[in-house]
Amino acid sequence: MTTQPIVPDSEHKGLVARLPAKLRAFALLARFDRPIGWWLLFWPGAWAIALSGGLPARWNLILWFLLGSIAMRGAGCVYNDIVDRDLDAAVERTRSRIAERGHQMAQQHSSAARARQILDVQRAIISR
Repeated sequence: MTTQPIVPDSEHKGLVARLPAKLRAFALLARFDRPIGWWLLFWPGAWAIALSGGLPARWNLILWFLLGSIAMRGAGCVYNDIVDRDLDAAVERTRSRIAERGHQMAQQHSSAARARQILDVQRAIISR
């Protein structure tokens, strides 16, 4: 009986491989190299807009759904990695995940998330 080799949890392919090392770390943390997660968030919303008859007039809403689904899927992956850091260390396949490499990445992401929230609040205030 032969044992199957363990597949790496994430591979550097496509656009993620072309990013600079620091940005690549964040892209891998948010799992941008695996689009299935945001597809599952995006397509039901896109179909809902299309079936409501609002697609021709509200094409920009489709773009917002796309951006939102990518961002929310990335945020969910980051949160999962931070919360499951101890569990990921115990599992062979997930041992090499970015969040497991140190607490510094999680702290940097928290700072970036706070900065993004401040910008969102400022944008909301300005748009009123």
